[in-house]
Amino acid sequence: MRNSKVIKNLSISPIYSINCDDIPEICIFVKFQPGFMNIKKLEIQTSFITSNVYHLLVSLKDNSHNIQDLIIYGKINKQVKDVDLIIQLIKAQHKLSFVHLKFDLNLTPILETLSSNHSNSLTSLKLTRISKQFSFSSIQRFKNLQNLCMLCCGGLDQNVFDNFSQADFNLKSLELDCVDKRVLMFILKNLTNENLKKISFYHNTSLEVIQDLFIRCPNISILKIQRNQYQEGFISSLSVLESSLTHLSILFNSVFNSSHVYQIYDELCNISLPKLTFIDIYMPKSTIPLESYLKMTSSPLRTIIFHDSNKISMEYVDILLKFSKRRTLKIVGISLRSDEKRFKTFAKITEGYFQIVTAWEMDCWEIDC
Repeated sequence: MRNSKVIKNLSISPIYSINCDDIPEICIFVKFQPGFMNIKKLEIQTSFITSNVYHLLVSLKDNSHNIQDLIIYGKINKQVKDVDLIIQLIKAQHKLSFVHLKFDLNLTPILETLSSNHSNSLTSLKLTRISKQFSFSSIQRFKNLQNLCMLCCGGLDQNVFDNFSQADFNLKSLELDCVDKRVLMFILKNLTNENLKKISFYHNTSLEVIQDLFIRCPNISILKIQRNQYQEGFISSLSVLESSLTHLSILFNSVFNSSHVYQIYDELCNISLPKLTFIDIYMPKSTIPLESYLKMTSSPLRTIIFHDSNKISMEYVDILLKFSKRRTLKIVGISLRSDEKRFKTFAKITEGYFQIVTAWEMDCWEIDC
């Protein structure tokens, strides 16, 4: 490790052992020529900033200046020196492009440091389980921010928009999950962006707000929606995206209700999505809605992912085999493990027509548009 010049990824996290509650002293890793000079990705669990880890981070600040991906998570010690060290480590980098922050801490000093030193290079920012307030004006100063993700930040309120004058980040992707309803409403009502390609959010607002969003962001190609219950008319509202939408995932978290699923399929039968190649939905309890949709759709579906499909039968597979004659279908995801007997049976029957995969292996959000 002292002599290596090709270490690209370094993760600093606890080693759970009775005899090990710290890493060795810094001299074990670093001599005169540090082996960490070319690190591109650094991951730090803040609760593990022990005495020796602290000295290692000091060495990284002094010698590792090419970090591009920085992930910081866990409970941070309240010692000011730990926060200051993270800030100094950020300042020492030449070109950070991706930052993921996941801890309960006042983010303002860190975001201010990022926006002051990496306003041009940072393209992706991910915030997870953030409850302390911060200002969106810091995020607004990232000139080339393309991907913004906020997950489980339910403790935030509208104060984050103090001094925020423009909601258009010129983003390409936006992911919002479990944020405060008022925060979500503010973003969805003010976002105007023709460059937005991907959006994912927990839909707990009115259908009118969603329809207006689609009008103001008409080039969305990847859409992932979650909500407690399906809202009738949502699928129909996608008509304004018919020239751009290629990937659709729609899931709801309430107790399974077959009528909601049937509504989705009914509306899909009455809408034209000529570019849709990926759909992620619940499998209906009856094959009739699925068969009707696949007969009527003009969408060139290549991938169909069925959630709650552990009871899938040969009748469903036969319908999919008929649809595969259109020569577009390539992948079908079902809620069975690959080592289960039924999975193996379906995989053998469909071989040469399309590939069977487990449903949780496929996510439209992982696709790079």
